[in-house]
Amino acid sequence: MWERLNAQELATITALLCLLFAFSSPASPWTLAHPCCEMLEHPRIALNFSPDGKILASSNPLRIIRQGQKWQFQSGKTVELWHVPSMKLWKQLPEGQGSFAFVFSPDGKLLAVGGSRDNRISLWKLPEGRRVAQLKPPIPRSHFREYVRSLAFSPDGRLLAVGTRNGLVHLYRLPQGKLLGSLNSLCWSVIVSLAFSPDGKKLVVLTGDGGNVFQLWQVSERRLIWERKHNVVCFQVAFAKQGKEIIGAGYGLLRCDAADGKVIAAQYLWESPPGSISPDGEWVAAWDFSKGEVKIYRSSDFKEVWRSSVPGWKLKWTLQRWAHQIEQRWGIKATRWIDFNFPWAFGSAFSPDKRWLALGFDDGRIRLWKIR
Repeated sequence: MWERLNAQELATITALLCLLFAFSSPASPWTLAHPCCEMLEHPRIALNFSPDGKILASSNPLRIIRQGQKWQFQSGKTVELWHVPSMKLWKQLPEGQGSFAFVFSPDGKLLAVGGSRDNRISLWKLPEGRRVAQLKPPIPRSHFREYVRSLAFSPDGRLLAVGTRNGLVHLYRLPQGKLLGSLNSLCWSVIVSLAFSPDGKKLVVLTGDGGNVFQLWQVSERRLIWERKHNVVCFQVAFAKQGKEIIGAGYGLLRCDAADGKVIAAQYLWESPPGSISPDGEWVAAWDFSKGEVKIYRSSDFKEVWRSSVPGWKLKWTLQRWAHQIEQRWGIKATRWIDFNFPWAFGSAFSPDKRWLALGFDDGRIRLWKIR
């Protein structure tokens, strides 16, 4: 085979192979290193911004730690708070094992944390970083672990909605921590996501085995207004257009009329989740793992408005195409010499002002993009 190659072709192959061997993907300028993790039922790295966008909270519920030649699973025992954009660690909250549901209060003075194995919701006072209360939701069976799956504050900060893994949503009055009552979705599956309407009078619940059942509840009366089952698997919900529409995001994008839950528009995505929605419901983020790119879509018309990539991953994708061309033209198995797999994104969050976008990847890292 080599005898049939001219000098120019041989030099081209040599240069490309040198690039393939020498290439390693550099880290993003804003990168936080968590130990690598592996989870199936929920995002590997949970993320949330404070209302002023200056603090990023993160948690890695289950981590894989390498010790010598062996790998061991360990539960994350802290919630980390990072300054944005310096990405310097500000505080670590000792929250127990496996915490992956947390949300800031609207004034930023409280951080509610749930999902740990002790099945409690902790309220942390900021900036002191002091636990001021613990809520214990009623659990139907004592052997339930990681019972709390989603959290949401009402716009006035006086109500905390707690979504569970068996289809119940508990409502607590704050600061007293009094349990006001529960909403029964009757789906007997995980409450994937929760969102209050801008006036705080309604609560949208995302549940179902496939994350495709949408419910709208009247909060004060604890009354189900409507329920709709859609064909788009979603992982997050939010209100948009001053509460007139409901946005769902996951393996696709979904716009629903908040009045009756009927679909206004839907679009499937080839990108992977997380499908994070901005707090105002206007933008949705998706991760294109085939090219190593993050994209933002406008929820009103599903048009792409922004895209970027991790430095070095664009080059990695280009080298992947070159390696396939080498195989097809000269029969050299170039693709077996380098790992062309891109990490998957399993957690994401927009800052309230939509200036920053954070994504958590299954390689154990959090990457931060400045959008505008």
